[in-house]
This record gives sequence, C-alpha cells and structure tokens, in this order.
Amino acid sequence: MRYKLIAIDLDGTLLPDGKIIPEGNIRAIEYATSKGIPVVIATGRVTTSGRAFARQLNLETYIISSNGARIYDIRNREIIYEDGLRIEDAKAVAAYFEGFGVYYHAYVDDIMYARYMREPLLFYTEQNKKLDKDLRMDIRICENFDQVFEENKDKISKVMTIERDLKLIESMRRELINNKNIVIMASHEDNIEVMNHTVGKGKALMNLANRLNVEREEVIAIGDNDNDISMIEWAGTGIAMGNAIEEVKNAADDITQRCEDLGVAKAIYKYI
Repeated sequence: MRYKLIAIDLDGTLLPDGKIIPEGNIRAIEYATSKGIPVVIATGRVTTSGRAFARQLNLETYIISSNGARIYDIRNREIIYEDGLRIEDAKAVAAYFEGFGVYYHAYVDDIMYARYMREPLLFYTEQNKKLDKDLRMDIRICENFDQVFEENKDKISKVMTIERDLKLIESMRRELINNKNIVIMASHEDNIEVMNHTVGKGKALMNLANRLNVEREEVIAIGDNDNDISMIEWAGTGIAMGNAIEEVKNAADDITQRCEDLGVAKAIYKYI
C-alpha cells in the first residue's frame, strides 16, 4: 500500500513525558516526509501547543487540535475547519464543573480561560517560559465564563476538568455521557474533555483527507487513548501504541511498541 497521509497523537504516543519528542521519533518523521508523505499532528491539545511540536518536527502541514474541533493549516497560518461547542452547552458544562468545586478551564479561540490558578495551569505556565513568544499559550484568569462564551460564540473548542479524585471523575463522566449535545473524551485518566457532540479526531481526519484528495485506505493513524479511537477506526491502517488502553488496541489494525520504546518510529519504518 502506498500511504499518503499519517496522523499522530502527541501525549502517550509521540511524547513519552508530555514535553520532548525523542530523537528517534523525529528522525522517523523526517524519513516519512522525505518520501513525500504529509505527517499531521492530531491532538487533544489546542492549536498553539500543537504548533510548538510541529516546529520541532519542521512540519508545514496541518494540526488537528482540541480532539478534532479544529484543523489548522500551518503553512498558511489559518483555521480551515472548526466545530465548536454551542454556547448553551458550554455554559451548562462550566456550571456543572463549578457545582462540584473542581478545577476546570475552557479553550476559546485558542486562549485558555481558567477560573483561578491551580496546579494544572502551572504546567502550561512553565512550558511558556521555554517557548518562543509566538508559541506561548495565552492563559487568562476568568471570573465570568458566560461573558467569554457570549463574546466568542463560534470559537469554543472545549471545556475540561482535571481532577485527582478518580472516583469523582468517573461519576461525572457517567452523568455527562447522557447529554447528547456533547461528546466527552479523555487524554488521561484524570481528565474529562467536553466538546460538541459531532467532534472527533476521526471526523477531522476524514475532512482533511478529503481536502487533500487522499483515500481512507491511504491513511495511517497512531494513538493511545480514547480520544484517538475514532481516527484509528477511520484510517485505513489504525495503529495502537503498546501502552494504549485496551479499547484503542481493540479498535486498531496493529499494535506497535510502547511510547517510551519509540513505538511511533517503529510503526513508520514498518509501513513506510
């Protein structure tokens, strides 16, 4: 099979520690691009964060961000696809998290809005210190989410919580899943990410492939967590990391090595 597009998740897939892309994965992606195969990042993170890693990889292709809520054209510096939360759903989810007293934040037009400074924000503020100015996350403390949502009605990518109490996370997840206007995903066991019900990495990847005139069978997708399942199922060849959750492994056509063992690089060399 002559593959024409590769989509790769970041955390737990390309990144073993959430910060640095191993040299072996960088070399493998360079190898794929040297063969004329576009490599795109498909992440739960927002576009700004994706751009930082795309720059490390010298990619000028596309970034599927916020679990598929956006597609960013790196070369032309523009959003070419967007599927945001409805304002009433964003307000309801924020109020729901507020009621439990858990930390939460929202991504609106690639700006991170949080109610107050908590440990999860420190990760991003520390990351900002290491990045070029144009790649730093715009983080803002927000006292009135309703106002922010009203002013950015079509650009609410997601609302999410990060909570160490895994029993509480599971309880909230079971309740939120009954809301048919939203879809919930996770990039880690301690978070809940809420997007519009039509959002998914698979749908975004399909949209991008159509734009590039690439057939489904010509696409490889690599991931590890439940937000990767839709693209792994949609791609002609879906590959689960060795460290992936069982649901991802069950959905995949193949399973590569673990993230820390350069599973991405091994998958690329196997299929390209």
